[in-house]
Amino acid sequence: MTHELTPLPLPVAAPRADLSLAQDCSNCYQWGTVVTAAGHHTLCLVCQRPTAGTCRPVPAR
Repeated sequence: MTHELTPLPLPVAAPRADLSLAQDCSNCYQWGTVVTAAGHHTLCLVCQRPTAGTCRPVPAR
């Protein structure tokens, strides 16, 4: 008897943080992202909040 395996979800890339905003942040230790209890990377809510009406460009690598 064979069993069908449930496919794993595709990995999701970590969000890109603006490191210039994270320079003095003690919440994320200047990384710009934090790891949740589930192990997912999310943007730091303290330093990565966009101001109203502005968008931060994604830095080129």
